[in-house]
Amino acid sequence: MEVKYATLTSPNMGYEACGGDYWFGQFFTVPVDCYITKIRLFLCRENALPMPGIVTVSIRNITGGVPVGADIQDRTATTDGDTLPPAIIGTEGEWRDFSFAVPYPRLAAGQYAYILRDSNVGAVPNNLGQRWTWVAGDSYAESYDAGITWINTGPAIGQGLFEVWGMTAVVSTATVMTLSATDITENKATLHGRVMDDGNEMGSVRFQWGLTAVYGANTPWVGGYGTGDEFEYDLNNLAEGMDYHFRAQFKNSAGIVSGKDMVFHTLSPIGPLILITEDQAYLLEASA
Repeated sequence: MEVKYATLTSPNMGYEACGGDYWFGQFFTVPVDCYITKIRLFLCRENALPMPGIVTVSIRNITGGVPVGADIQDRTATTDGDTLPPAIIGTEGEWRDFSFAVPYPRLAAGQYAYILRDSNVGAVPNNLGQRWTWVAGDSYAESYDAGITWINTGPAIGQGLFEVWGMTAVVSTATVMTLSATDITENKATLHGRVMDDGNEMGSVRFQWGLTAVYGANTPWVGGYGTGDEFEYDLNNLAEGMDYHFRAQFKNSAGIVSGKDMVFHTLSPIGPLILITEDQAYLLEASA
């Protein structure tokens, strides 16, 4: 179920316009770990050209009081800015939902910034308007170079009207799959696994392996894996002509889960070749 985590919806004090390389960055705070599903903004447009075109919203981290880095997970949501109502004093615009096709990955409780921009490029008239209030709240930032550098204007400048919606990040039991080993030689093999469901929290992966299903050896844990991610590990210095058991594992705050046990067989070396004549072959067959 969606929950409204952050909001600033009144009073209406007019609007502030952006466009082209001039972007808005409105700060907001989520009180708990969550997945952001949509952001609602009260928008309008100027009657001048160029029209806003496609309007885009994304989320970025904040460091040192300004947005930093690229959009988190490169996820964005859009609306058609050309269909926004024109700015009329006292009734500036309408609410638009920016719904993310895939919810943002688990965001820890804290402060973030939603980034608002239109589809124009360069120094153009600012024709995309966001309804505004002078009520103090989280900070607000501006960029004049399409989100590369930012200036924190502080809450005294005003705040855009917004709502941030999402789902509480409840961590459930994850599932991981062991995949077949590849590149098997006399003393090497590559193990493979896939995170089928991270249980709503990214985690770490590894393999257990050995000569029996008790295993006895573990590869190092490697973090940063979530639903759909595949992983692998190269084993070296294996014994020739032996069966090896292995399985994939995944862990997060809900615990450790394991994939099924699988087996691969290292190759046996081919002995020295002995060349024989047809007569010798005939004698060997006759004596068999």
